[in-house]
Amino acid sequence: MYGRYLVMVAEAVEVAMVVEMAVVEWVAKAVVVAVKMKEAKVMVVAAKDVVEEVEAVVEEEVVMEKI
Repeated sequence: MYGRYLVMVAEAVEVAMVVEMAVVEWVAKAVVVAVKMKEAKVMVVAAKDVVEEVEAVVEEEVVMEKI
């Protein structure tokens, strides 16, 4: 009687561990994606800054040429 109960408990623990690992992996993937998104946003912001700086320099040169 106890044997069958122990097997059920062992199976439940095994399933719980598998589910837990799946959840841990999913959370880890979500964190990695979030970090990549944040890095991508930082890169986009940096790229915008560079573009704005280049535009500013070009405008200054155009103004200098007109003078």
